[in-house]
Amino acid sequence: MYEAGKWVGHGYYADFFRIRNNTTLGVKIDLRGKKALEEEYEKLLILKKIGISVPYCKGVKMIKFPAYFEKTIEKQNITGITQKQRTSLKNLAGEVRYGLVMEIIEEDIKLVSNKRITYIFEKEMNKIKALGIIPGRDADMNVLWSQNNAKLYFIDFERWIIPKELYPGPLKRFWRLFFRKN
Repeated sequence: MYEAGKWVGHGYYADFFRIRNNTTLGVKIDLRGKKALEEEYEKLLILKKIGISVPYCKGVKMIKFPAYFEKTIEKQNITGITQKQRTSLKNLAGEVRYGLVMEIIEEDIKLVSNKRITYIFEKEMNKIKALGIIPGRDADMNVLWSQNNAKLYFIDFERWIIPKELYPGPLKRFWRLFFRKN
C-alpha cells in the first residue's frame, strides 16, 4: 500500500498528491471513486499502446492517508483553493482510498503556451483524431510540457471517447461482431 505525501494540485474531479518517500511517483484521487480511476487507467494504457505520450502508470492502488495528514496540508500553506477544499483535504487524514499511481513528470513542467509547444500539441491532436479518438474539450488544459524530454504529456482522460476498436480483448471482438461498419 502506498502512502500519500504532499498535495500537488487539483482538477474538477480529483486531487493529485506525491507518494511519500518516492520522488518519482504521484497519485490521483478521484471523487467519483475506483471505477472512474479504472476507466481512466484503461484509456491511458490504450493511448500509450498506440504511441500517445502519457505518464507511466502503475495502476489503481490503495492509498493510505496518515493520521498526521491534516498537519501536512496545514504546513503546505496552499493558496488558490477554497476553505471547503482545504477542509476536504484535511479530512482525508486516517483514511484509505483508491488512487491512480503514476509518474510525476519533471519539475520543469509548463502548461502549453508558446508557439513551438502549440505546434506540437496540434500535431499530436491531429494524430489522435485520425485514430477516431475524440479528446475531451478540456484537452488543451490537460497537457504538460517536459523541458528535459522536449515532450508533451497528455493527462486526465475521463472525458475522452476512445473507439471500441482500440480496446483490447473480447470487447474488441464483440464490437466488431455487432457494430461493424458495412
